[in-house]
Amino acid sequence: MSSLSNYLVYSSPSANTERLVATARRLARARQALELSWARLLARAATPDPAGFVRLDPGRLAAASEELGLRALAAVLTAVGGADYPPRLERLERLYRDIAHGVLGRGRTLGGCRIVPYRGTLLVCREGKKLAPPAPARPGAKINWDGRSSLRPAPNAPKGRCLGAVGPVKVNDATRDVPAIARIGAAALRDVRGIIAAPGLGFAPRGGRTDAAPLLRASRPATGAGVKVV
Repeated sequence: MSSLSNYLVYSSPSANTERLVATARRLARARQALELSWARLLARAATPDPAGFVRLDPGRLAAASEELGLRALAAVLTAVGGADYPPRLERLERLYRDIAHGVLGRGRTLGGCRIVPYRGTLLVCREGKKLAPPAPARPGAKINWDGRSSLRPAPNAPKGRCLGAVGPVKVNDATRDVPAIARIGAAALRDVRGIIAAPGLGFAPRGGRTDAAPLLRASRPATGAGVKVV
């Protein structure tokens, strides 16, 4: 009877290590190619707005492979929703299929966002009831609000200000036409008298810029960097 050793092939530890390293390199190349592809899809299909929402082209999203579409959609939802992680995969897949098949109806909510058809596009904007409460804007101290906007008031800025959402109020002097459903979640600086500045709406006090308006920035751009769909 033949020895069992005749049926076994032994590999040296160094050979196994070399194969593992080669496999890791191939996986790294594949991952880089995938990330580049869905970043390009984002650039074509998603248009971030200074008011903190994203206009999404459903046709371009649906035309991509499902894997790329899911990653791009997850990146947009994570950025607009101010979240640390994307929505659960099952819910993300269901939303993606509804978008791809054109059966979104009047819209959906997911990941702290509202996804609503609007003039041939989709608006992905913050869900009003999920917005963070206003954050005190202390002079000289950087603050982050709602996971999306950051502000560092000047050291000599007046006290008693806060950073929060524009909300349902109408900003009469705003110079940008932002859909009402998206305007609610735009960032605004307030004091006891009301809104001082809302850069995303093109609003600053008469007389020009304030010490705070130029410093109000999106802290989480809708680029998808760091987003992982599992």
